[in-house]
Amino acid sequence: MKQNVGLNFEGELYEEGDRAYLWGKKLIVINRGDANGLMAENFRYFDLLDLDPFGSPMEFLDTALRSVRRRGVLAVTATDTGVLCGAYARACLKNYLARPIRGELCHEAGLRILLGTVVRYAAKYDLGVEVLLAYYRDHYFRAFLGFKSGARKAEKSLSQLGYLWQEESGRFSYERTFLPERPNAYGPLWLGPLKGEAFMEEVSKELEGFEPAHKKTKPFLKLLSEELDVPFHYDTHALAKRNGLQAVKVSTVIERLEELGYLASRTHFSPTSVKTNAPFEVVIDVLRGD
Repeated sequence: MKQNVGLNFEGELYEEGDRAYLWGKKLIVINRGDANGLMAENFRYFDLLDLDPFGSPMEFLDTALRSVRRRGVLAVTATDTGVLCGAYARACLKNYLARPIRGELCHEAGLRILLGTVVRYAAKYDLGVEVLLAYYRDHYFRAFLGFKSGARKAEKSLSQLGYLWQEESGRFSYERTFLPERPNAYGPLWLGPLKGEAFMEEVSKELEGFEPAHKKTKPFLKLLSEELDVPFHYDTHALAKRNGLQAVKVSTVIERLEELGYLASRTHFSPTSVKTNAPFEVVIDVLRGD
């Protein structure tokens, strides 16, 4: 079943065939039908396409990548967090062709698996991917992605894919590689940035004169803007438990790391976690109080 409805100048609904018009110009079309069919009929048509299905977006990803313009923007939502976070590892392998991780890194790794899958699919169409903003919130993953046309752009994006390893102590490592040489690798996943600085500045500027519908939106975007953009984080509670240490306040850990000359910040992935460029041994020393 298919329905197209338009809005007239006074905001009243009316229908005229399969298009709506305002003073003879197309205004808006609402389609109730198969999303893949609609996107397949509009090759390289949309400047912005928001893919927000229930569950996994994988069923629609190929047609979405073909229907968005080569320099367009694709927004993607995934609500199958249990799959991407490792509760259903076999489903993640089937749907995303990636091995997920459980534990304190699962949400960031799940987001990066989603991004890595989009990058691999986009490369088939010679599209490079620029992550404008990607985050985890309220049990879903959300990403806004810009595209750059060309085989070299696609290859550059693919070079940002790799794998994650984690030891029992909580120490993690990652490597940008096409195929992992070590066992027990998680991925493939995106190891590039999760936000574009210019995009975040523009969003922050827009919010100066605009009050969002939800009161938590501004603080959340401020947290994202200030978050250190490096792969993965240390959960202070999980790290303390793994190593027989006392938990330390996140603010204290950040302060101590900065005093030692390292970069550190809070992260939206967990209120008890820290993002830092400090090595694992230094983080452990800080938790010990050394």
